[in-house]
Amino acid sequence: MKGRPSGIEEGACGNVGYGSQAEAQSGNLVDESLNPKTKRAAFLPDRRLGQAVMQVGGQRFSMDEALKTVTQFLNEYATRIYARYFEWVQKMPGANRLFKRIASASDKEQLEDYFAEVRYALVFAGLGFQVEIEPSGRKGPDLGISRDNHQAIVEIMRFRKMYPGPPVLDLSGPITILPEYGNPPRDIRKAFEKILNKFSQVGGEESVIAIWNDDEDMEEVEVETAVIQLRNDGLHQIFSLPEGLQFVLYGSNAVYPGGRQLFCFPLRYQYQSHQISWQQELASSTANELIQRALS
Repeated sequence: MKGRPSGIEEGACGNVGYGSQAEAQSGNLVDESLNPKTKRAAFLPDRRLGQAVMQVGGQRFSMDEALKTVTQFLNEYATRIYARYFEWVQKMPGANRLFKRIASASDKEQLEDYFAEVRYALVFAGLGFQVEIEPSGRKGPDLGISRDNHQAIVEIMRFRKMYPGPPVLDLSGPITILPEYGNPPRDIRKAFEKILNKFSQVGGEESVIAIWNDDEDMEEVEVETAVIQLRNDGLHQIFSLPEGLQFVLYGSNAVYPGGRQLFCFPLRYQYQSHQISWQQELASSTANELIQRALS
């Protein structure tokens, strides 16, 4: 049984950092006639119309190719869900780059890595951000987000399933002691090293590192502990924290009491008002809620 270690403080924004995840199970397919790219092309001068139509058509082609790959690894129901997601992601600048990577996925694990990017793109869109996929190209950040005259980059990573997680309880009889599971020192070290390895990719821009966790042996408490260690090491100048990195965003399929799902773990002790607002909004919603808001 796991719990929050004593002495571990909450995020800088009270409940920031406490949430739970439910996979999206509904959403409406997009009417292509409502696609703003398509409507905008209709009003372009003739000399640009052909180019615009080719760009829209190319994006659609890549999305269809991505869905073909999805059908190879997922069942029909899951494919329909991601088809809905893709219809909305294709409106985002740079979506074609993500679709091409999805189309080239060689196995289900790699596909799930890319789905983490789709999920977080829609999460931020659900909060009213303008979202761009790979704003600096393939070697740059995964997302660029902007809202209310503030912008940031987002680096996304997924923790793949490595361990089975908590055992299934036998509810046929009385339960006196919950069985232990996991390896906190191992998982804290894993989170610490993976986050640290992302530092070089965020540079000095205002940034967020977003984690999606599918390793059922790891929980938010290990990631939070790793972030606290990173923050303390930075304060003691063991290494330099990226100048613009504000917080680590964590999500998983786990649903916690109160419907909590998205966690924000701060790397700084002082924030500007918009950064506090971002963390509070993320922590007060589930990924599913935000995704459905983006799709509506």
